[in-house]
Amino acid sequence: MRICRQALEDRIVEINALMRAHAGAIELLDVSDDGEVRVRLVGKCTGCELRPVTLAAIIRPGLLAVEGVARVTATGVRVSEEAEQRLAQSMTRERAAGMLGLFKNYRLGIERAAT
Repeated sequence: MRICRQALEDRIVEINALMRAHAGAIELLDVSDDGEVRVRLVGKCTGCELRPVTLAAIIRPGLLAVEGVARVTATGVRVSEEAEQRLAQSMTRERAAGMLGLFKNYRLGIERAAT
């Protein structure tokens, strides 16, 4: 199954809106034919000690929710499989999707207030 590029880019915009609160973002590096999405953390996230948490709790679940995405990797983020499993267990996909929805609604409210 191919990844819908527009859906992926839309999700990255949503994730970046959340990460902007910490002066960071993600940048799309590559999308493979077998469903792997590679990203890079930029801005303040580049040197943040919590990169593994951000990857496991926000970025990976958010991008895996896009149809066709099978794997998500981030350059410059090192975390053991055991630690990632513990982080993933504490942050379910539903919780991450709920957080993205919260910030999407927050952003829409700001945009409406500005008009």
